[in-house]
Amino acid sequence: MNEEQIDVVICWVDGNDKEWQREKTFWEHKTAPGHGVADDLWNRGDVRFRDWGTLKYFFRGIEKNAAWVRKVHFITWGHLPPWLNLSNPKLNIVRHEDYIPAEFLPTFNSHTIELNIHRIPGLADRFVFFNDDTFVTKKTVSGDFFLGGLPCDSAVMNPPPMTRHNLHAEYNNIGIINDRFVKNKVIAEHPLKWFNLKYGTKVLRNCLFLPWKNFVGFYEQHLPNSFLKSTFRAVWEAEEEELAATCSCKFRDRSNVNQWL
Repeated sequence: MNEEQIDVVICWVDGNDKEWQREKTFWEHKTAPGHGVADDLWNRGDVRFRDWGTLKYFFRGIEKNAAWVRKVHFITWGHLPPWLNLSNPKLNIVRHEDYIPAEFLPTFNSHTIELNIHRIPGLADRFVFFNDDTFVTKKTVSGDFFLGGLPCDSAVMNPPPMTRHNLHAEYNNIGIINDRFVKNKVIAEHPLKWFNLKYGTKVLRNCLFLPWKNFVGFYEQHLPNSFLKSTFRAVWEAEEEELAATCSCKFRDRSNVNQWL
């Protein structure tokens, strides 16, 4: 596959699908507490699975403003929006069973769906992961997402907000990162990635947290994320037990890590 090619990946669920609702209810009753039952109101409520009717604007935005995208890999439990043009050559329908290992299925855990993205057959080595609450409303170029073959990202330290619904996953992520990396050594190896004027006033956060021995967390911009498949493979190789434990949870759980890892 041409290393210059860039794909887009997006996940979607239709919470109104009656068959999907029956399967979800079955596993909610079957799964024992502490083994992947969503244990807070945000994860347990239907808001996690609601379709807001805005998906068409995501596809239209890619079509009009990101013509450089090679393929859009559309991950779905099995249902499809009736207006979707299935004959579009850039569209690849991906069902959970097409790429998630069988031992983790069925799943209603977004972390499982996201942590296995690199297994999608035919996925380009470089891809941008979207959610359906982000839209491309102006012209973009591939350089907005990748430069020199590497993902565009920021290295800004920041503790996780206490009110965020992903709080537990973020703490679990940072625990693994601190086990694997020595903070001051990482910063010393690439100082300009941490202290860069492009961050604007956010660079002050790195100055503030520089005395801390460990990473406290990272500023999460809640934007589409640029990824390399090799990064996913490397993290799975390093932390297979931890990632497999997350993927074994049928629903999001406080013990989980997520794709921000």
